[in-house]
Amino acid sequence: MSEYLINKEIPYFGEEGLTCAQSTLRLLIERGVIDLPIESVRMMNYLHGNLKPDAKCGAINAAAAAIGSVFGAWDVGQDNFNGYAVVDKLLAEFTEKFGTLKCEELVGKTLEERVDGQWTCAGYVLWAADKVEELIKEEKARLAAEK
Repeated sequence: MSEYLINKEIPYFGEEGLTCAQSTLRLLIERGVIDLPIESVRMMNYLHGNLKPDAKCGAINAAAAAIGSVFGAWDVGQDNFNGYAVVDKLLAEFTEKFGTLKCEELVGKTLEERVDGQWTCAGYVLWAADKVEELIKEEKARLAAEK
């Protein structure tokens, strides 16, 4: 747990806590938006934006994984096209709101900028979780109406 609280909705997020990607997935699991065991948060451990200069925001990586857990295929021949449309909408709306998907453009390039940028990242985590919840509900409703 982080020594200082960045955001009360995600108390586990921060420099000494979970990454943005882990925090986004955990928040979606805790809210019941996706049905994954809490241990699944581990799979996001290395998908935060601090990995490379051109890396995407970790909250967006987790959001896409969450959408995949609902609409993605897990075997040959399964349809997963609905998930692509949902992820495309997520990426477009994030880019429209924040101007980019790249971590370094959102919070900075240096370690100091990124540590300070965690306050901003918390907002990306919350936005991504809220947007994924909205998009999953919309897509499930649309698919149900088609039946």
